[in-house]
Amino acid sequence: MNTFVLKIGSLCDRLRVTFTRPSVTLATLLILAITATLPRSPADPDLFARVAMGRLVQTTGRVPMVDPFAFSPTLPIWVDHEWLSGVVFWSIASRWGDGGLILLKVALICLTTILIVRTTRVAASGTALNLFFLVICLGQGVYAWGSTIRCQTFTYLFLAYQLFALITHRERGTLRYVLTLPLLSIAWVNLHGGYALGMTFLWLWTLLSFTEGKRSWPLVGVATLSSAAPFFTPYGFITFLQYLLHALAMQRPSIAEWDPLWQHPPLFAGVLLLIGAIGYGVTRARDYRHNVVPLGMMLYGLYCGITHLRFVTASVLVCAVFGCRYFNLLVDDARRVFPLRLLRFERVLVLTGVFVVVMCLVTIARSSTRLATFSLDYSQYPVAAIQWLRDKGIEGRLLVDFNNGSFALWRLYPRMTISMDGRYEEVYSAESERLNSEALQLGTPESERALEILRPTHILISAHSDVPQDMSTSWSLIYKDQQYGILGHLSPTAPTPSNDAAPNKDMWSPLF
Repeated sequence: MNTFVLKIGSLCDRLRVTFTRPSVTLATLLILAITATLPRSPADPDLFARVAMGRLVQTTGRVPMVDPFAFSPTLPIWVDHEWLSGVVFWSIASRWGDGGLILLKVALICLTTILIVRTTRVAASGTALNLFFLVICLGQGVYAWGSTIRCQTFTYLFLAYQLFALITHRERGTLRYVLTLPLLSIAWVNLHGGYALGMTFLWLWTLLSFTEGKRSWPLVGVATLSSAAPFFTPYGFITFLQYLLHALAMQRPSIAEWDPLWQHPPLFAGVLLLIGAIGYGVTRARDYRHNVVPLGMMLYGLYCGITHLRFVTASVLVCAVFGCRYFNLLVDDARRVFPLRLLRFERVLVLTGVFVVVMCLVTIARSSTRLATFSLDYSQYPVAAIQWLRDKGIEGRLLVDFNNGSFALWRLYPRMTISMDGRYEEVYSAESERLNSEALQLGTPESERALEILRPTHILISAHSDVPQDMSTSWSLIYKDQQYGILGHLSPTAPTPSNDAAPNKDMWSPLF
């Protein structure tokens, strides 16, 4: 029995060494990332509006400046800061459908992971990579990659590359990667508004570099040129900057991603653990003067992540790069204080890790042979109800809630326009959002006033909603399925209620 235990212990020790190899660390992280994101592909609510923009650019040959999709009051200029993402998404979806979008997401996640591991190796030169720490960090960001492809996935990739370029310049004096950042910024500013966060990181790095006595003037030039990227948007520098400042200052109480992190306890607890572990290592190292840049970057990243849930992934990417060295100091001290206990814990952790990796490989193999893996989940959307409107060739103005608006505009435009969707800061005023919200509170005096202003021809409602008595003289239920219903104005030719609509299998066939 003792011999068997010794053999198991020896095997675990060899595996521990194996997991510290950079190639094995990277392979493990990629396996975990693919497993965590490949089978989970609910369609993101904003995806459809992005694809619609891509389709508009293709059909018109230009980026439209006025929104054509909504009938409610809109802003005079439509500044779509993610128009290029829409072009990419439409190009992929129109050729390869759901599967193409899912594989694009997986490819971007894998590239981001590769860059983070490579950057961590440069930043923690002379220190072994800690797989456990990197799993904790990247695991905090999985939620942002859980749905299908989103525009911010480009930001995570570009942020990882920016960190790689800056750290390679700081540690090795290599300038060529830094010099590519202005060109990268031109693509970034047209793909996602996370460009603004990237610029704050770039300028913070540049300014902090001077405190370390390094030659940082090339960084000033790179940061300046990168900040000029809005000149290369369809809207021009001033218009784009005005929009960006307006969007950043907006209040979004109804959008969970803009909540403070403490309103989401599991993620908040994970970030607090990271702060505690890294904070201990920082105190232990006592090298504040020579590491102003990494410490400043981590503090700012954590501040952003705690302030808004939307920034958590960016903040943990920064922590993954700079925190590994400090986390290893915590582990070293634990080994000295609790040598046997930590050894046992590490052995159990290694065996658990091997089991998890094997199970992940099995999951990936099974998923890759299932067609459903490469199909998006549309169950939360009014697929059948919207398809019924398409099949009937109905035209008009559809009052729809915030989360379903993007799906409805993609499937129904140009026959029908919608009242609201997730392009909140780009298209709609606060007044429009208020009117839409009040109009959907059927049966209230506020709803009556809002309906009088908006004048929709149809209303998308939950199947469990009842038509208020005072509305029954002017509205009737013309369609109903298990999830949704559609109200239409009473008329002699009004369609009869139905629940037999069959959803269209091809979600990427537009009417325009």
